[in-house]
Amino acid sequence: MKGLILLANHFEDIEALATIDLLRRAKIEIDLVSVVESNKLITQSGIKIETDLNYKDINLNDYNFLIIPGGK
Repeated sequence: MKGLILLANHFEDIEALATIDLLRRAKIEIDLVSVVESNKLITQSGIKIETDLNYKDINLNDYNFLIIPGGK
């Protein structure tokens, strides 16, 4: 099973980061994908992260589920 989390600048920290942590602890493969040009993003509270991939580089057929955290 492989999942996809779409992220943009100012996403909700807990909705994304806690979900990523829980899925990885459960050994579920998850890719963090930026929906903006840069793979370097900033959360709503100012935490800087780098995504694994950019939306231009993915094939949706490679994934079993999608998560879209909220934000501004």
